[in-house]
Amino acid sequence: MVKLRRFYVLLLLIAMLVLLFALQRPEVAPLPVDDDVHSIAASVVMGSDSGQVDFQLPLSHWPRVRAALEPSTRDYHPAGWVHRGVLQITTKSQRAVIVLLFDTFSDQPGAFAVGPTVERRVYYRGGDSDRLVKELAAAYAAAQPKSSSQ
Repeated sequence: MVKLRRFYVLLLLIAMLVLLFALQRPEVAPLPVDDDVHSIAASVVMGSDSGQVDFQLPLSHWPRVRAALEPSTRDYHPAGWVHRGVLQITTKSQRAVIVLLFDTFSDQPGAFAVGPTVERRVYYRGGDSDRLVKELAAAYAAAQPKSSSQ
């Protein structure tokens, strides 16, 4: 009887540890993979003294923009970050993915939120904010019409 009781106690402890480990596991941002993206409409503040620009982010730039947001983990206690912009992604299966971009104004990891709608967003910390700004600027430049010189 004592051995059976010890077995159940041990089993209960193992179950509690497994549950605790599962709850502690960081949740990574559900950003779409490169070849699943159909289009990206960007609306971004490019600099502190410039206004917001709207453009179609070239799909060839998505891998670098996505990489600037990684690695990331879910943030259950988001701070009052400054809104930098939004990426409205449509996947090839027509699923909407909204990515809200924030500026943390520090040497801390970047911040963003992802969800199927703004109301259903989930916050994440990670990536490199400076790199993100550079990649968005490069994508904006690439999205501009080429001027023809005569």
